[in-house]
Amino acid sequence: MTASLPLILGVGNPLMEFIIIFKEIELLKNFKVVPGGSSLNTTRAAQFVLHVPKSVAFTGGAANNQFGARQRALVEEEGLDVMYDIVPGQPMGTCATLITDDNRCLIANLGAAEHYHTSHVFTPQLEAASKAARIIYCETYFVTVSMESLLILAHRCLFDPTKQFAFNLSAKWVVDGHLTELQELIPYADYIFGNEVEARTFAEQIGWEEKQDLQIIAQKLVELPKLNPQKTRVVVITQGPLEITLAYGNPVVVRAFDVPPIPKSEIKDTDGCGDSFVGGFLAAVVRGKNYEDAVQVGIQTAAVVIRQEGCQFPKQCDFTL
Repeated sequence: MTASLPLILGVGNPLMEFIIIFKEIELLKNFKVVPGGSSLNTTRAAQFVLHVPKSVAFTGGAANNQFGARQRALVEEEGLDVMYDIVPGQPMGTCATLITDDNRCLIANLGAAEHYHTSHVFTPQLEAASKAARIIYCETYFVTVSMESLLILAHRCLFDPTKQFAFNLSAKWVVDGHLTELQELIPYADYIFGNEVEARTFAEQIGWEEKQDLQIIAQKLVELPKLNPQKTRVVVITQGPLEITLAYGNPVVVRAFDVPPIPKSEIKDTDGCGDSFVGGFLAAVVRGKNYEDAVQVGIQTAAVVIRQEGCQFPKQCDFTL
């Protein structure tokens, strides 16, 4: 069975991730090339959980070169529906990853990913995908690329009760440096994801009295004004192996969830775990699961990825919705 149109549409910066940095050692046996980029990882994770090909679509700026073609082939093999904006004259975005034990260092060159054309959201293919999708999700790294595109897609969700707009706080530097853009997106947001550092940074930047307690911060994020208050907001804050905070509803319900420990011997790479949690969560939501169950699916999805090198997925998903 093939999905004709996506349930989830992801927007972000597609990258090729190099597990070893230096080009001259690409031929070593432990060199790996993995599709990456925060939102692309999330949409790949959602596709992994949903099983049915083309349940999830993705758009971002990509190059017309060997890395662009290679990435497209890899993610299409995983079942993703790719709707790239091909950017002439730019290299494919890449990210070099150096892993030592359980530490990692990332060096990114966004290349074509930083030159996404706003006009691409008006192409027939992307208009059809955004119309069909029940959730449109973006990383907020993308606010530096095409804020206008995000607002257009967010507005497509605004007054449609069957559609929801979701975003991730993405990184401390995004919150520190682009608070104005985040405040412009928040009134559209039906889902907000972030980790503990991003959430606490947001609380500090916006001037809230409480800057540490994640349950209070999550509640206050839920309570921020919405352009369409008929749709309540859901906030999820992760913190690696520590408890996950979920807040939603009116009045706001706040819950905390423990993350089952994973033996250190089984941990290969934490890269993409947070992104994959979000993908599993959103996949569960579009399959009709409640938010508490969606958290558990997110945890399961991240547990798969942490056992891989880079954000990779087995051929088969061993859990079903």
